[in-house]
Amino acid sequence: MLEEYNVQSISSDIRSYIVKQYLLGSGTLELAQELNIHRSTVQRVLNQACIPLRKRTPYSKYDVQFFDAYTAESCYWAGFLMADGCSLTKRATISVHLARKDRDHLERLMNCIKFTGRIEDCKDGSCRLSINGSWYPVSLQTHFSLYPRKTLTCEYPPNLPPEMDRHFIRGLLDGDGSVCFTSAPSVSFIGSKKIMNALSRKFSQTLFLKLKSGNEYAPVCDTLNPSIGTLSYSGKNAKRILDWLYEDAPADCWMPRKREAYLYAKPRLHSRENSEVIPRLDLVQPAPDFINDDGVKWWSVPSITTYAQQREINDAVGWRTELPSGEVNFVLTQGQKILLESPGFEALGVKIDAYILEKTLE
Repeated sequence: MLEEYNVQSISSDIRSYIVKQYLLGSGTLELAQELNIHRSTVQRVLNQACIPLRKRTPYSKYDVQFFDAYTAESCYWAGFLMADGCSLTKRATISVHLARKDRDHLERLMNCIKFTGRIEDCKDGSCRLSINGSWYPVSLQTHFSLYPRKTLTCEYPPNLPPEMDRHFIRGLLDGDGSVCFTSAPSVSFIGSKKIMNALSRKFSQTLFLKLKSGNEYAPVCDTLNPSIGTLSYSGKNAKRILDWLYEDAPADCWMPRKREAYLYAKPRLHSRENSEVIPRLDLVQPAPDFINDDGVKWWSVPSITTYAQQREINDAVGWRTELPSGEVNFVLTQGQKILLESPGFEALGVKIDAYILEKTLE
């Protein structure tokens, strides 16, 4: 039978050990069994040390200090969770849902944080990883400005070291962005407008991007949700961003299909850079389907139409338009109404997904 000791009879080394291990995630019962003392003795040691007792210690173990320091791994996964995770402070839980095809990426996260739990397969075809305990919600809020209801509250981490920017932003891209190569490379981000505006400034100041518009910063485009915006780059600017994000990225700090898209595009990016003549998209396009009274040329784009129909946007038609000034836009129409538009092909797909998400939440 375990004995209940007076706290003063416990050596200072044992008291320090109890406090340290409890802060690292061990439970009071676990420590009591390990030290062969009564659980109430462990609790009194913690009370005397002014350590708040948890209501429940998670059964699954993990590195509770993972997000307490700025490393390539912690910054990447903080960015990924900001884009595609959920922080529930009141329930002391961090959770992330991914499509089942990306299950291996959740396994990478488990490996990084040394998580002993399991991934849950959901009925809707997704998979979910839930990490219980107050350590991560508090640490992510303190160091990475990741708050509950992140769309409305999150901002770019103000204390993030500059050398960690590319890891954090790569996490954002892998979580809620896209990499595409059609006639030219493109990279698109979607998220809170605070984050998108911060990225626009960060890219221009760090990578010295040159915009065709002559503006200092790329514009953040609106979506149907006033709090969410999109940010897109193409051509040489996209190449510079992708090289910066993915070159020499540490293992377990990239999503395979996003990195594979970059690796697929990379030799084509360099071949285009070394080419004296870069073919324009309109030189390989057939004659426009029609030209309206304002002189705007319209080409139908079946891939956009199919993409929208797969997402059950009825009677939607995709178009590429060109103004008399030469400005190009990609447009989704529904009857006589312009439903969505964007200067980037891939960015329009992002907007379509945001539109569907907004409709789902209504």
